[in-house]
Amino acid sequence: MKTVKYMFFVLIIIAQLTSNAQYNWEQVTLPDSIGAGSICFYYNDIYLATGNGVYHSNDQCASWEYIGLEQYPIWSIHVSSTGNLYAGTGSGIFKYEGNNSWDLLYITEEASNIISIYESDSGYIFFGNWGGIYRSTDGGSIWSEVLDLLYMEVVKSITENDEGILFAGSTSYSGAVSPGGIYKSDDGGKSWSLVGLNNHFVSSVVTNSENEIYAGTNGHWTMGTGRIYKSVDDGQTWNIVLYNHYILSLTINEYDEVAAASENGIFSTYDNGLTWNEITPNWTGKYFEGVAFHPEGQLYGVSYFVEADLFRTLNPVIITDNVAPQKEVKIYPNPANNILFVEAYNNSYDVIIITDIEGKELKRFEHRFQSLTQLYIGDLRPSIYIIQLFNGNIAHRLKFIKL
Repeated sequence: MKTVKYMFFVLIIIAQLTSNAQYNWEQVTLPDSIGAGSICFYYNDIYLATGNGVYHSNDQCASWEYIGLEQYPIWSIHVSSTGNLYAGTGSGIFKYEGNNSWDLLYITEEASNIISIYESDSGYIFFGNWGGIYRSTDGGSIWSEVLDLLYMEVVKSITENDEGILFAGSTSYSGAVSPGGIYKSDDGGKSWSLVGLNNHFVSSVVTNSENEIYAGTNGHWTMGTGRIYKSVDDGQTWNIVLYNHYILSLTINEYDEVAAASENGIFSTYDNGLTWNEITPNWTGKYFEGVAFHPEGQLYGVSYFVEADLFRTLNPVIITDNVAPQKEVKIYPNPANNILFVEAYNNSYDVIIITDIEGKELKRFEHRFQSLTQLYIGDLRPSIYIIQLFNGNIAHRLKFIKL
């Protein structure tokens, strides 16, 4: 009975948090001649794919400049961790060389429309289209097809975990002949195998710092419903974490918070997929094609069915800091009652701050904390909180439940 009461209490806390987890959004003004497609970020640089080329802003979208490929509808855009910018069109993949100049890396021959692009940590470039995945290991000079699929199957998303394992999500319209789902490569993308979610229309795949995988789907060959799935074993098994929404895009930030664009709005999770909150305003139309976290914490959403194409939150959905690896800090018990223990494995901390889920500071502790610290939290009301630990410009952030 005690366990049942405890779980009921935690669910009440989560429900209260969900009801308040709304953010204010604003429309991002775009030049009259362009409409938003996908968006990506590199520090203060914002790159926007449109139906007639690529646009760039370095002043938080106050102004935009055209940087090339005006003659192409841009199907995909990707900026690597080192700042390499790629654009996929209906006929080839391009790399930005600066000064409105683009280098054509590859012309698609048999299958068109480059739908997904990814540059791995090893520097290999991948693109997915109708019919498979291509790879270049020399910066784009030579390409080889590393996953050969039927032309009725399209690779919509490619990503990589911290161990260098690559995952790709595809949608197939060939049924049992070529089921589609999640493909995996553990040899740098040289070979791929289908590992799960067969016959699901996978639209997007992301991985978190624990090497867990999230896959968004916008249908199934026979069931027809969209969902978000999660795998903790490299795609061998999958659990449903969000039901009955056609998921069109996923994004993840450095705090492992995930946001999803769907036909019913934008949803987010801060607790590894346990709960999901709709965070879009009460608009008449909520059909979002894309979603992406800005490095400073705002969330951007691309929609074709409301008053404009591009929206963003007025305030950060997260707190942006230099983040220490999560395994360096442990807090317990969680949930906690009166005392919370903080164990730091490799660092000491000067300041510890506890905030509510929206970022309002509630408690501050300032002195030189060592490997094990005991904090009194008995005066906090039952809810979900964020604890932040600071050591110079290094910060660490965790969530806990106060009973």
